[in-house]
Amino acid sequence: MKICFFNMALAWGGGERWHLDAAISAKKEGHTAYVAAHKKGVLLLRAKESGIETAPFAIGNYSFLNPFKLLEVARFFRGFDVVVLNFSKDLKIAALAAKVASRSGGKIRVVYRRGLAAALKNSFYNRLIFSRFLDGVIVNSLATKASLLKNNKTLFPNDRIKLIYNGIDTAKFTPAAQKRTGGEIVVGTLGRCVYQKGHDLFLRIAAVLKRRGVQCRFRLGGSGELLHSLKRQAKSLGIADMVEFVGFVDEPSAFMRDLDIFALTSRWEGFGFVTAEALSCQVPVVAFNVSSTPEIVSNGENGFLIDLPEGGFDAALESFADKIELLIADTLLRTKMGENGRLRVCERFDRERNMSEALDYLAVIAKGAAADRRKQTPSG
Repeated sequence: MKICFFNMALAWGGGERWHLDAAISAKKEGHTAYVAAHKKGVLLLRAKESGIETAPFAIGNYSFLNPFKLLEVARFFRGFDVVVLNFSKDLKIAALAAKVASRSGGKIRVVYRRGLAAALKNSFYNRLIFSRFLDGVIVNSLATKASLLKNNKTLFPNDRIKLIYNGIDTAKFTPAAQKRTGGEIVVGTLGRCVYQKGHDLFLRIAAVLKRRGVQCRFRLGGSGELLHSLKRQAKSLGIADMVEFVGFVDEPSAFMRDLDIFALTSRWEGFGFVTAEALSCQVPVVAFNVSSTPEIVSNGENGFLIDLPEGGFDAALESFADKIELLIADTLLRTKMGENGRLRVCERFDRERNMSEALDYLAVIAKGAAADRRKQTPSG
């Protein structure tokens, strides 16, 4: 099977991680895997470092209107069995390019891997793409699947949408060999500094705990467009002395192992990679009860889920702080929830098993592409 993972994101995130992990797994299983990525994107660099064949492109939101760009991508796609996309904006050019390329070498199957639990617009363009150009859809959570069809229940056949949870390298994300003793409890979060991740809420929860006199430290890992404003917010809240901004984190496993509690303050998630990573390191999680988070965090077992009252996130901050305070005070509860968390990750979110499932799904779809190609090859 020859697979192209097509992803034009510049920044690094969960979707880029999934594409790279999938490409590495495909190569290990003997498939031919390419990563087609933006020439200035982080994914291209990391794919090269991982020994994956790469193809650099300079594709923007409106490149699908450029016939030369379209033909450039179409020429590259020739010979592939499956093209896997990760962003709806990439569908604009890649799905059409695969259609063009299919005319000269058998139909190329197109699979859209959606990782965002946000409603898709019921636009003419989306209806056209999903009905004419897509052969399969992979979603990373039940919440993502529900959001995909929220505005149009018939956008894509339900039985052709495959749920495959993101996988965690449980051999890498392991518990600390020895938990820290003494010192203040460390409450951490990790993610890009963007509105979605709710780091502003994370800081306001820290302010609640400081007002209560709770002794702890907050640690925020991640970089992005809101980093500077978050630092200003910490100063204005009077919590600069208890919050550490560590910037971009190269080794998230080490970051997680040095925490006592993980706080996920995201306003929404397709699948919270960092949530599963924290649990894999036996760090209990406190999170808002939104999107896919209940599929990872079991309330009262491996962490706490905070329901949103009528007032939304603002009205839930005190409750969020209550659960963190409870975990700070109860070492045995933290330990038990951490142990339960790792068990859940190993059972449901192990990377090797989930990637194998994804490749099996792509292989079934690829069989049709190979059959089409044989039909179009002269028998001599």
